[in-house]
Amino acid sequence: MGGSKVLSSFNEYRDDVIVHHIYETRTVYGDRGIRDEIGLYHTIYTIKKDSGKIFFTTDLIRKIIN
Repeated sequence: MGGSKVLSSFNEYRDDVIVHHIYETRTVYGDRGIRDEIGLYHTIYTIKKDSGKIFFTTDLIRKIIN
């Protein structure tokens, strides 16, 4: 893994949960015949107000391979 960079981050406040969105790039540098990759990801953290439990999902939006 080469690193990541947050492009955008924001909250949604709902009655029972707080939803935090993160859009980021992640870079993987290839070695010995493996190609470099840059991916754009959307991660969503959902925090339940009553219990404090945290749930998250991460979706790959797009990948560029060199």
